[in-house]
Amino acid sequence: MCEEQTLNVVQEATYLISGGLSGFGLATAEALVKLGCRHLILVSRRGETPDNKASLTLLRETGVEVKALACDISDASTFIPKAQDLLATMPPLKGIIHAAACLKDVLITNMQERDLKVSMAPKIGGAMILDQFSRDYALDFFIVYSSVTTLLGNPGQGNYVASNLAMENLVARRRNQGLPGLALGFGAILDHGMLTRDPKTLKSLQERTGLVPYTAEEALNLAFSLEDPPAYVALFAADFKKLARLPIARQPRFSPLILAQDLQREAQGSFKMRLEKAAPEDRGNLILEELKVVLARILHTSFEQIQVHQPLQAMGLDSLMGVELSLALEDMFSGNIAGGFNAQMTLAELSVRLEQALEQQSGQTDMLDELGRKHGVTVAPLLKEQA
Repeated sequence: MCEEQTLNVVQEATYLISGGLSGFGLATAEALVKLGCRHLILVSRRGETPDNKASLTLLRETGVEVKALACDISDASTFIPKAQDLLATMPPLKGIIHAAACLKDVLITNMQERDLKVSMAPKIGGAMILDQFSRDYALDFFIVYSSVTTLLGNPGQGNYVASNLAMENLVARRRNQGLPGLALGFGAILDHGMLTRDPKTLKSLQERTGLVPYTAEEALNLAFSLEDPPAYVALFAADFKKLARLPIARQPRFSPLILAQDLQREAQGSFKMRLEKAAPEDRGNLILEELKVVLARILHTSFEQIQVHQPLQAMGLDSLMGVELSLALEDMFSGNIAGGFNAQMTLAELSVRLEQALEQQSGQTDMLDELGRKHGVTVAPLLKEQA
């Protein structure tokens, strides 16, 4: 097994970073320079551009040799000979960091082969090529940037999560072969990378999972100070009260992170307890009010803006938000009855469906017509529709 130590960067060596000419990859290059790096090969599709020219100029003005390599990291026939040509006139290659990535968010039920390729080619495709390429060099480190989503998941990012998991397995294989390898599962990065261009997703991640973003400097300081790490390390901060609400957080691997007293405090006064204590005639209103709170959070709007007789889609619920609503319903009802809704339904209709399912589950026999009259809607019986 290869023993990884605190990142060893020396002046008379070259370090290669894929995805190194923008975002978190460029921040990585700047961090390596602070650690003493004097020779860099930075790889991206576009190469040196007006967007990164100022940053590269600053690095070069400090005496760092920076080679910007414009090529597709997932194309071995292009990347390998170009990288070899550059290294022929540079110090020995001693470290590789794979930071290239591309998001193509789509629900797995709608995913096409091209959606997989867009995300997987630069991630696992690039990692496999770098692994092949690295075999000719005596490396001190081989690092791939994975994501905490391989632990927590993220709706609409099945292709991205799969790509990262494949990279983690590649790193484990390298370790078993006695080669250096480390996969870093970063959480949200506040000031560099993909989430800076998508503040809506960043806000959703914070609210849904409780993830607390690091700055790039904070994340890289943690990453590069690890001593003798295992093949995979997750680097993230979180509000574990929020994290505990995720169904996946019930798995045993998360139990050391989620304090029992927090879970107990979270349960007190919870919706489920209030629902159990409510009189049967009050449950409908209680469910409807809780649905309004949940939907307001998902839509990033106020409670007052939620219209219970307006279709969910008309209020702005898209497919990814629909997944988030499904997860919230599973949590509200312990996954027992929270099925069967679509974006054309109103919140009042969904509330009737859920109340009816609760009553059927508990053996009550009230007629659905009475429930519909109470809410001003007419809904077919849930169990008949599911039959």
